[in-house]
Amino acid sequence: MTDPIEAPLEIEVTPSPDGGSMVVEVTGDLVATTVPRLRHVIEETLKAPGQDPNIVLDFNRVVHIDTPGLALLYRMNERCRAVGGGLTIVAFPKRFSDLIKELHIDRHFRFVDTVAAATRLSR
Repeated sequence: MTDPIEAPLEIEVTPSPDGGSMVVEVTGDLVATTVPRLRHVIEETLKAPGQDPNIVLDFNRVVHIDTPGLALLYRMNERCRAVGGGLTIVAFPKRFSDLIKELHIDRHFRFVDTVAAATRLSR
């Protein structure tokens, strides 16, 4: 496992193929040390003029998620909902699905397999 002090996280924000919601592609570890960076990116994306309040998080390349990472997802979903949108998570790692079910937060998210499916939901 990656040392949490040096946990890598790359984030790329692009418009969805249909031009509506923004896709936030996350690569690496979503852990306590990288949570502030993803939170900042999502907050800034929501603040953009005319921004659709639906955010698609592409987790196809996420390696690890810890409890602070899951807490961030919950908070950011609530933030998106507060402005009339929501958070859709693409390719959520199956090995963490049991944990979010145990925490009873799974019902708060939309989980899909592809970015295309996520953008169809946000229309």
